[in-house]
Amino acid sequence: MKNMYASLRKLNFSADIKVSSPVALIALQSSYPPSSGSFKSDLIEPFIKPMLTFLQRTGSYLMVNSYPFFAFEANTDTISLDYALLRPNEGGDTEFGAGVDNAAAYNGNLVRRVLTGGGTPLRPNDKLNVFLFALFNENQKGGPVSERNYGLFYPNTQKVYDIPLSLDALNGTMSNPTNRSKTKVPVASPPVNQGPSTKGQTWCVANVQAGQDKLQRALDYACGEGGADCRPIQSGERCFHPDTLEAHASYAFNSYYQKMSRASGTCYFGGAAYVVTQLPSKFVCL
Repeated sequence: MKNMYASLRKLNFSADIKVSSPVALIALQSSYPPSSGSFKSDLIEPFIKPMLTFLQRTGSYLMVNSYPFFAFEANTDTISLDYALLRPNEGGDTEFGAGVDNAAAYNGNLVRRVLTGGGTPLRPNDKLNVFLFALFNENQKGGPVSERNYGLFYPNTQKVYDIPLSLDALNGTMSNPTNRSKTKVPVASPPVNQGPSTKGQTWCVANVQAGQDKLQRALDYACGEGGADCRPIQSGERCFHPDTLEAHASYAFNSYYQKMSRASGTCYFGGAAYVVTQLPSKFVCL
């Protein structure tokens, strides 16, 4: 950090570009409630104090990698969901776990807090600088399903959910009488005269970025060993068109996904598929 700052200063960029380093949540001795937050004692003298001195001297920022989902998941007996989602009420809801609604609620309320809530109790007039993790879902990342679904956008650049990211958008959302749900997150409307509401539903579609070979192998598995109902996408059947690998794979993947009751991990196929929360209207057959 000192070397990077020295280089920036030599090039007269040190006033415009700040140097910092994220601190992992594991470096904290305590994080809940925030008023009792503290660093681990064995890190304070050798690492934390020198780092804070450098940040103060250079006018930079302390960055902490905080993951409210992990903190809540591991302490559901003491941390309420309403607290984790930045809701002002006491709550009492016992639901826990990851999901699109909770992600939209948290990020939506966080943006609202930053845009309208001022600073911290100690410095109420200071602006909060917040970075959202992450811009895109990491659809090829391993581990639990939640690891692949932190993004605001799918890998194909479509939004996972809509949240206001500016004060104008926030005011528009808050003043819209059709958008007064608890999280203020708009839900896609169902097609006109085409069946019941799609609210809360999810579908499984092909990830074209996985490549033709991976899509074909995944399609073969879904229609074979996976037991998906692929009869409608056979030649001459009602869902044969559009006659593309992406369309056929999406139909097969979704058939398997719905057959498995949309269970976690059943819409992955080695990275060849991903879950969407809006009706995939580009595919005629569902």
